Amino acid sequence: MNKLIKTYILSIIMYMKKHNKKGVIIIFVFLFTVFFTSCNPDDDDNNNSYTDPREKFVGNWKCIENSNLYGQQTYNVTISLNSQNSTEILIANIYHLGYDQVARAITSNNYVTIPLQPICNNTNTIKGSGTFSGNNQIQLKYYVDDGADIDTCSATYTRL
Repeated sequence: MNKLIKTYILSIIMYMKKHNKKGVIIIFVFLFTVFFTSCNPDDDDNNNSYTDPREKFVGNWKCIENSNLYGQQTYNVTISLNSQNSTEILIANIYHLGYDQVARAITSNNYVTIPLQPICNNTNTIKGSGTFSGNNQIQLKYYVDDGADIDTCSATYTRL
């Protein structure tokens, strides 16, 4: 198909060269506008009103967590901005440990990275990653190590 279009365009150009030089310029302008203009990029989070790119993560979320050790659990988490770091958010009640237990997460566009860190009074460590989707959901996968077992979890956060 691509070869056919090129052949067609070349035949039009050759015809225009023979009969009218103005036509060649017009056809090039037309082809340039049709083939070399681009569309605006898609907006993955469907909301351009955020002044801070982390704001899309902020709020109360329903978490449906699938844990290798504990099965499926449903609970709420709260995500807030880390005022000490302009790329981080804070996830309270992650792994259903209580709202006083907060994990730091680094955001970049729609991606979230939970760096390896202690939680739960240094008795557990957590690390993981995930993505924010435009339908107000966050998909996470993380690992929690209590010193005896490493739990693998996947979670879907839905904005409340």
